[in-house]
Amino acid sequence: MLSKIWKWIDYNRFIVICPVAGILIWVIAFGCQAETISPVNPNKTVTAVELETEFVVWQKEQEIVLTRFDAARADIEKQQAAWNEFEKILIQYLPSFV
Repeated sequence: MLSKIWKWIDYNRFIVICPVAGILIWVIAFGCQAETISPVNPNKTVTAVELETEFVVWQKEQEIVLTRFDAARADIEKQQAAWNEFEKILIQYLPSFV
């Protein structure tokens, strides 16, 4: 039985070898992608492209948070400047009320 199969494969070697080689190349090229655990979501594995995408998204989110911190810092500085101005005015006019 095996001899008949080998004889058929030998006779049709290119019909057999080409699809097998094609499938093998396809599996190597597309089926064996390296994956790692996502730093953003530890329950998920990601490929290199997905990891790069997650990094870009994370970086943009950090830029937004940094902008919010800058706005909050500017607001605090504005409030502090207004308070200092109020103290100066208060100290300037307080002796006239006493």
